Amino acid sequence: MSDLYTWTEARQELADALGGRTGINARLDRYLNWSQGWLAKCEIELPRLEVVETGVRVVDNQSEYNLRSIPGIGDFQDVLGIRLIRNDTDNYRLWRFGWEEYRGLSTQATGSPIRWSRSGNLLAFDPQPDKTYLLRMDYRRRPRRDTVELDSEWHDLWIDLALFRAWERLQQYAESIAVFRALPSWVQ
Repeated sequence: MSDLYTWTEARQELADALGGRTGINARLDRYLNWSQGWLAKCEIELPRLEVVETGVRVVDNQSEYNLRSIPGIGDFQDVLGIRLIRNDTDNYRLWRFGWEEYRGLSTQATGSPIRWSRSGNLLAFDPQPDKTYLLRMDYRRRPRRDTVELDSEWHDLWIDLALFRAWERLQQYAESIAVFRALPSWVQ
C-alpha cells in the first residue's frame, strides 16, 4: 500500500493549510518531524516503528545497562518505548516494575532475571543475572527525520497535528486552539 503523502507532499499540504504564508518553509520540516514524533508516543498501531531485537545479552553480576551500550546490541539511541522483554535462554516473558522499586532494593538476589525497569537510557534487571542470558526486546523506535514513517491512515492526523504546532509557534493562538480542539482526545 502506498503512502497518502510523500514528505514533499506533506510539506505542501501543511504550507497550503497555513494559507501559503511565505518565510516559513524552513520550519515546515520541523513541524512535521515534531508531529510525527508526537504520534509515535501515542498508543496506536505504527508497524514501521516497531522493532524486534534478538540476541540482547545480559551478563553475570551486572543489573544495570545503558541502552546505548548493551552487549550484543547495536545502537539503541532511537528506543522510544520498550514493549516487551523476553528471556530466550529460559523461555519466559519478563515483567516490568517501577524504577523507584528497583532503586529501593537494599540487596538483590542473583539468578535468571524475571523483571525489568527503565529510567531514561538506564535499563535494570532483577534478580541480578548469575550468568549470561539472551533476551529478546520488542520496542518502538523514534521516527527518522524528514521521512514518512506513519501508515497512510494517520497522515491526515499527522498534518493536523503539525498545523497545530505551526500555528502555536507562529503565535496565532486562535487558529492553534481551533485545530487543537478538532484533534482526537488521545492525541491531546
